[in-house]
Amino acid sequence: MHSKSKTFLAFCFCFIAGSAIGSLFIIPNAVAFYLYLSLFFLAAGLIIFWSKLSARFYIFCFLFLVFGLWRYAVTLPDCGNHSTLCFYNGRSVSFVGIVSDEPQQKIDGISYTVAVNDVGGQMVTGKVLVKNRLYPVYSYGDQLSISCKLMAPETPPGSVFHYDKYLARFGIWSACGYPNLKKISSGGGNPLFGAILNFKTFLNNHVNLLWVEPEGSLMSGLLYGARSSLPAYLVDDFSRTGISHIVAVSGFNITIIAIVLMNLLIYLGFFRQRAFYVIVAVTILFVIFTGLTASAIRAAVMGIAVLTARQVGRGTRIVNVLVLTVAVMQIFNPYLLIWDVGFQLSFLALVGLVYVSPVIIKFIKLPAIIQEPLAQTLSAIIATLPLMLYQFGTISLSAPLVNILILWIVPWLMLSGAVTIGVSLIFFPLGRLFAFITHFGLSYVIMIVQFFGEKSWSSALVQIPLWLMFLMYGILVYILYRYAKDKSV
Repeated sequence: MHSKSKTFLAFCFCFIAGSAIGSLFIIPNAVAFYLYLSLFFLAAGLIIFWSKLSARFYIFCFLFLVFGLWRYAVTLPDCGNHSTLCFYNGRSVSFVGIVSDEPQQKIDGISYTVAVNDVGGQMVTGKVLVKNRLYPVYSYGDQLSISCKLMAPETPPGSVFHYDKYLARFGIWSACGYPNLKKISSGGGNPLFGAILNFKTFLNNHVNLLWVEPEGSLMSGLLYGARSSLPAYLVDDFSRTGISHIVAVSGFNITIIAIVLMNLLIYLGFFRQRAFYVIVAVTILFVIFTGLTASAIRAAVMGIAVLTARQVGRGTRIVNVLVLTVAVMQIFNPYLLIWDVGFQLSFLALVGLVYVSPVIIKFIKLPAIIQEPLAQTLSAIIATLPLMLYQFGTISLSAPLVNILILWIVPWLMLSGAVTIGVSLIFFPLGRLFAFITHFGLSYVIMIVQFFGEKSWSSALVQIPLWLMFLMYGILVYILYRYAKDKSV
């Protein structure tokens, strides 16, 4: 109570705890009234007991806890109201809506997020996930007339992956598959977002002209996380070797690349603070370029948080930065903490980089060019391993070695890829020459991933229960605590 830093930390934890409690327990819409009432009485208590430090502290803690509960409760749709789309779940209906996000293409079809505004002449609000065949293809901003049976997303019994909560992160509470579709018009949606997606399509086509497959898809994945066209066998090999993060927009990926670029800029003569601002600006531009997708924003926020923590340097402040980051992201999307595995993995990997990496690096006596990548890789693996074993039941035995063999070249491939595309837009034959040189680096990555991914010992199936996951993290926290305590002594 007498430390501003610890008080701030406590308030953030209380808000996060409230949001987590709301995520784990079903809160009826009627409860929102009582949450408002609680906020009123807590605010009144602050006025009455303002002069008492301890009372003021505990009231603020409860206030932030209730605020976290309220934040989650207000995101739940009122499915008993006919003006809400989920009211029609379980019924065959015809509705009109606009494709409101970038279509997600897979081998067996394309998924569209459609913002619905009309159901049988009734004005409604809500989003639906529509899965359709590969052809015809619809684009962002297309207005569609759709007839199908709306269904509430369901989670298979016994599954640790909650599909309904996964879609709820995007405000989607309804789904339908292979409906009758008819395009009404084009050009709807946000013009800026549409222009960004059009530029991404143009860029994808241009990448395909510069590199053959699968090198072209790998370059798209490295530059902006577009890996949908990677062959299925290669995607499996990336997963088995624990290297999927290099072709995904993740906080871990952005942080690793940012750290490498930070070192490069410092080597080129930039002051650390100036290099930090350059990297933050580049990260923001990257998020805009990817179309302001939720995963890109999440990754950028987490990456910038760790860079800020490294910039600050003091341990207690690092904790504040990370906790504040989680709290702010929970304000914008209260489903992240409990239901977004990608967010959890990104956060844990970054915590590993900040706290586990300094411990590991003390025990690795290797040249600096190998020592730092190995310590970062092992720290991320250790920090995410219990969650990976609980959620997916797999462990990559080859990940440490494969990451060492590949991570060092990733920033250079991204840099050379960006330069190649820029040069090719000015003078295409010269760009083809650059692409030919970059091709060897891309082939090297694919060769390493395929070599290790095809080995039977590359990964193992190990499923653990929830209690064991928490026990493993408890042991890890205890080890880090003892290390920090011994170090301070």
